Amino acid sequence: MAAIREVNDMGNPVTNRQVGGWGGCVDQALLDLVGGRSDRFEVKFKDAPSGEIELRYSGRFQSYRLKPLEELYGTGMCLGSVDPLIAEYMPLVYAIESTILHYYDEHPELNDTLVAVTLDRLAINPACNPAGDMLCHHLQTGLRVELSVHNYSKQEVKQALRVVLKSVNRHTRSGGITGYLEFMDRMMIA
Repeated sequence: MAAIREVNDMGNPVTNRQVGGWGGCVDQALLDLVGGRSDRFEVKFKDAPSGEIELRYSGRFQSYRLKPLEELYGTGMCLGSVDPLIAEYMPLVYAIESTILHYYDEHPELNDTLVAVTLDRLAINPACNPAGDMLCHHLQTGLRVELSVHNYSKQEVKQALRVVLKSVNRHTRSGGITGYLEFMDRMMIA
């Protein structure tokens, strides 16, 4: 399995995710582009609303436009509810949380309430119209990358968004307006 490392606009690594595995992948063209290699490659979000990304692999850079969310849903894992402690769902939950943290790094004015509103909207319809909500754009792009390389159903994506939303609400109650963001920032660094 290859790992995707997301990098911010300055080229600094932000996340690591597993590629392939568990039920195949939905966007074979993306994996073919990187030669199905089992080494690391990086993903940089060039234009979140359009799904334009830049892949860096084997010392090369390649632009790629991700498929729309609706074209990327697979049959899923069929393991019941999404539990972030089950290995098959860790990449999906991690993709959501790391995208939020990446956005928070670039927009320190972000707070848990804005995250919760966006997650709630996406949990209803992950392909909703973001209407100027850049966090929503970024989360949709992160989901598009994840669904390009993992087989998750639309229902599993909605459940994963709800799992993260519950975490946001829990940490906001105990830690204040940025309780979730600060907790996740500490957890991802550790």
